[in-house]
Amino acid sequence: MENVTLEELDDRKESSSTTGLPLIKDEQALLSKVDVELTIVFGSARMPLDKLLSLSAGDVVELDQKIEQPVSLEYDGSTIAKGVLVASDGKLGVKVLGVKGG
Repeated sequence: MENVTLEELDDRKESSSTTGLPLIKDEQALLSKVDVELTIVFGSARMPLDKLLSLSAGDVVELDQKIEQPVSLEYDGSTIAKGVLVASDGKLGVKVLGVKGG
């Protein structure tokens, strides 16, 4: 991660206003280091509250999605890609089938 002082930002701002360059020269490089959290959505279920409250170990909650349907990869509540569930090194993973806008 690059540390930038306020003076450096002021210098960059002044030079960007005259040259038309972005405020942070390596904006994409800086952003590429940011960790983001993805959510994998593979179904949902609706049930009456009394059934929810009576759930116990071993109960199965049926989802509204078929097992062969693609899952959604979401970032900040928006779907950014579709994929299928796979096993990867003993863990669940998602093989990306397509990226929104890509």
